[in-house]
Amino acid sequence: MSELKYWTGNLVTGDDIFYVRDGGVLSQAIVTGVTDTTFFISGTDTPFDKLTARNPEGLSALPYDAEHRDDYFCQLQRMRLAAMNMEALSDNQVAYMLGGLNVAGGAHAQFGLKHKRREKLKAIDIQALSDTEVAYMLAGLKLAEKSERVNRNENHHSICDAK
Repeated sequence: MSELKYWTGNLVTGDDIFYVRDGGVLSQAIVTGVTDTTFFISGTDTPFDKLTARNPEGLSALPYDAEHRDDYFCQLQRMRLAAMNMEALSDNQVAYMLGGLNVAGGAHAQFGLKHKRREKLKAIDIQALSDTEVAYMLAGLKLAEKSERVNRNENHHSICDAK
């Protein structure tokens, strides 16, 4: 008789895993205990069944593999973008974020008048954006921040007066 093995068969205390919370939100957790038929993770007291990777509360555990790590980090980027205070961004940051969205092929990125860019940015449904669009918007923000930092540094350097 061959032994059927699910991904949970190799779990040991200290392993990283993901679990799916309400609404499909991924959370990272650590395996805190393992028995022959169940395992426990940080963040919940209810054991998970090793065969189904589910617990009685309806949570599902997922392996800590490349696919789920990508999903998790894309989710973190989307949450960061959604939590961002668009009013606190500079005009330059808004322009770069819309530029990033434009590079990613986003339909929302047409540049209008300068004063309307912020309204366009605030009107974007972040949950409807693709992972690529979110990543490019955040890359645009990072470029704007670096550009502003370089400009600040250049403005603080002065040329010595020749006497």
